[in-house]
Amino acid sequence: ILECALFNAFAYKNEIKTLKNLFKQCKLNVIAVAPIPYTMVQSISKTNLPEKSDYSLINLSLDSTEIIIVFGGGLIDTKKLPIGYSHIKEAFANTMGLTLLESDKVLKSYSAGKLKEEELDVVKKCLSDVLYVWLEGVKLCYEEFLDVKVHASQMYLTGEGSTIPDVIELFKNDKWYKEIPFKEVPICKKLNINDFSYIQDATGKINSNNWITTQSLN
Repeated sequence: ILECALFNAFAYKNEIKTLKNLFKQCKLNVIAVAPIPYTMVQSISKTNLPEKSDYSLINLSLDSTEIIIVFGGGLIDTKKLPIGYSHIKEAFANTMGLTLLESDKVLKSYSAGKLKEEELDVVKKCLSDVLYVWLEGVKLCYEEFLDVKVHASQMYLTGEGSTIPDVIELFKNDKWYKEIPFKEVPICKKLNINDFSYIQDATGKINSNNWITTQSLN
């Protein structure tokens, strides 16, 4: 039996034209344009991660969340949730009565473990309410993969929003997957920039996980 899969992606011509004009003004050349889901899958295939054949990748980026399904090392399907880190940050700011700038500072301090103990409970409670809505959206995306009979148990998490420690904890503690056909109890690993050690950084500046999707274009 030969099983084949075809993945298509597109970009509007005016978007490509705008990018080319921008690069021209910066005196840069456009070598290639590639969809992030495809480049991420190709990038992961070159790592020493525990599972590189069958998995799902959750990219919690700035303006959206993309779920990528991979089987046999090939990209099978993707779904996009219009909730990203910026929306989480905005909802957190509204709940806490903060400005977006203040919200960003608090979340960064929280993620770095720099908040006082009395502040932790307040932040955790506000984040819990916000992330619950996000998780429900993720569940709906998984349920919409109608052509996937059984999901692989390995999951990877990346993107700007993955810096919030509570996000990875959601997948460890919550029984969110009970209505989704996973092969086994899903295991979620947060991707680290060190997982992509095969890429040589001549600048010495690529030391943040926020560079993971960018470096996948390598």
